Amino acid sequence: MSELKPSRAYSRSSHHKRLQDLAADLKKAVNDVCPKIHRYGKVSVLAFHWENDTMGVAELETELLQVFKRIYSFFAESYTIPIIGSVMALNIKLNQWTICPSITLGDSSCRGLDHVALQ
Repeated sequence: MSELKPSRAYSRSSHHKRLQDLAADLKKAVNDVCPKIHRYGKVSVLAFHWENDTMGVAELETELLQVFKRIYSFFAESYTIPIIGSVMALNIKLNQWTICPSITLGDSSCRGLDHVALQ
């Protein structure tokens, strides 16, 4: 009766070699995904949640924005969408933020600022 696995499956040396290849491939993939040169001079993140947040999104949003601020040095801002007049209020906020998001964060310089909106 034939074995279920080929004999090379039991060889430790080839197994070790394949793990080294896998580790090298993973390292290369991570290095390719994480460029050493920053693509943007400044990045601004606007996160928003509903005023009647019953799911606790605001707390998670705060934690995420802290990561953006501390680790990535992004400008990060939270916006609470009101229940009444939500469409108009959100449109106004997005328009203001698109023109110059850093103004609300105390930075009057809008040049070279790229935006990310989270919802």
